[in-house]
Amino acid sequence: MLARTALLLGLLITGTVVDGAWLARLPLRASPDLSILVVLAAALRYGLLPGALLGAAAGYLRDLVGGSPLGLYMLSYLLVGAAAGAVAPAVDLQQRAVAPAAAFAGVAALALVTAGLVTLTGVAAVHWVRLTGEVLLTGALTAVLAGLADRAVRAVDHLTRRRYAGRVISHGVLR
Repeated sequence: MLARTALLLGLLITGTVVDGAWLARLPLRASPDLSILVVLAAALRYGLLPGALLGAAAGYLRDLVGGSPLGLYMLSYLLVGAAAGAVAPAVDLQQRAVAPAAAFAGVAALALVTAGLVTLTGVAAVHWVRLTGEVLLTGALTAVLAGLADRAVRAVDHLTRRRYAGRVISHGVLR
């Protein structure tokens, strides 16, 4: 459990660093959100609580790196991670279209929640027409990378799975 948490946090930190150092500097109007990919893939695989906690961690990292008011992205990512974890029992992860569709829906939900929080708190004015175009472009770019994030979270799951779940460690080992 601890190894899985450490590896997922490592994926989040890597995604945040790559997003801030490289993807944000691309000459595009929008860039894919690697953090939401990790949050969505983990939430759909592990459920509500891990999705919410990983979402809060991803949002806090984004708040720290991006310079936004602390808690704005944390709450947004937390809500999206919790929502993805809540629908996890109804989702068939074996279907190929699930990861890209979840990525696109997650980006749209994240943008909507963040824009709502920005409007509610009065941090800045939201240009809804421009936001719609950016959500479509970011959602499409993120959906393209969704399969890679899903494979990365599956690899974490495979690496941290107990090899012999029914086997008990004997006391002779501890002498």
